[in-house]
Amino acid sequence: DGSCQAKTWLAPAENGTYLLELTYQDHGVCHLSCFEQSTAGADGGVAQKPCPVPTAAQMAEARDD
Repeated sequence: DGSCQAKTWLAPAENGTYLLELTYQDHGVCHLSCFEQSTAGADGGVAQKPCPVPTAAQMAEARDD
């Protein structure tokens, strides 16, 4: 048994679909990945790319809130 914490920044788009994946490696050691998902092609497959991140100004504003 163990625990860990991870943070990430995300600039979500309206109606966007996102996958957050937490990989637990050891007590206090983990990695958080974020992927934006979209439909790819006529077969309905899913494409993934890294999540969009806010600008430095948006991050500073969020920290001030």
